[in-house]
Amino acid sequence: MHHHHYHWIQALQPEIAHTLVLLHGTGGNETQLLQYGATFGPTVNLLGVRGNVIEAGMPRYFERIATGILNEQDLADRAMALKTFLQDLAQEKGFDSNKLVAMGYSNGANIAGGMLQLFPDFWAGVIQFRPMIPFPKQLDFQTSQQTPILVLSGNLDPLEPPGETDNWAKRLRQNGFKAEHHTLRAGHHITTYDLDLALAWFKHYFSML
Repeated sequence: MHHHHYHWIQALQPEIAHTLVLLHGTGGNETQLLQYGATFGPTVNLLGVRGNVIEAGMPRYFERIATGILNEQDLADRAMALKTFLQDLAQEKGFDSNKLVAMGYSNGANIAGGMLQLFPDFWAGVIQFRPMIPFPKQLDFQTSQQTPILVLSGNLDPLEPPGETDNWAKRLRQNGFKAEHHTLRAGHHITTYDLDLALAWFKHYFSML
């Protein structure tokens, strides 16, 4: 089994709670997004997961060939391994693997998105800060669950090719996802506006018990 370093914070009722799976950006680790996750309150399990690939000393979830060019084979392998890891950990910790909501930043947003394309019904929902299209050639990944997705991009983000997140949101909608896309006055970093939108979106779609 591919083990990931992780940080687990249990909700008040862990077995019925949604679990926010926190997926860091390049160079982050399993605690990078905890401060954001904590704002979702004590009715949500928090699970920070560290990527297993090291690039120039920095953790990532999968390899890239160059900036903006993802290694799709490695992404597919690592996505499969992460899915298995989360399912195994759910059994071990007693949380519901059908109630996983990914919150991913940059590289973490991309592995969450790659999992949407490979396993369309795995996530109960996904929050993506500054994503790209993980598998550009893959157009068909229908969900049967109308899974809600929140895509948050920055209009000053130097890492986003023009129109990339618009195309991604459109592609999600074409496959039956309820994609909501906001472009913020921001660069690549997460802002307080991102977090406000993420919290409002989460409260709208998922009961806070």
